[in-house]
Amino acid sequence: MHNYNITKENLPVHEWIGLEAHIVNSTDPNKICIKGRVVDETKNTVKLLSNNKIKILPKKEIFLEFSLKSGKVVLDCSRLCYAPEKRVKLGWRYWK
Repeated sequence: MHNYNITKENLPVHEWIGLEAHIVNSTDPNKICIKGRVVDETKNTVKLLSNNKIKILPKKEIFLEFSLKSGKVVLDCSRLCYAPEKRVKLGWRYWK
């Protein structure tokens, strides 16, 4: 039986929708400190629900901090510009 818990090591290859996230760094200073729940992801964007508004954020510009049960994890989203289904599929191949 496999253990599929989301950890800081496997977060890049997991589904992000539903996770709480916070922008901790960005090439656009106006995006720093945006917090919310991930509601959608595309190849080039992450959509956060923040203050009852959807914020569409380019992955190339942001570092997202995710809050997990095991702690906080920061990802450089510019390195993860793949369609979510491809990111998850390819990631698990290399994860084994």
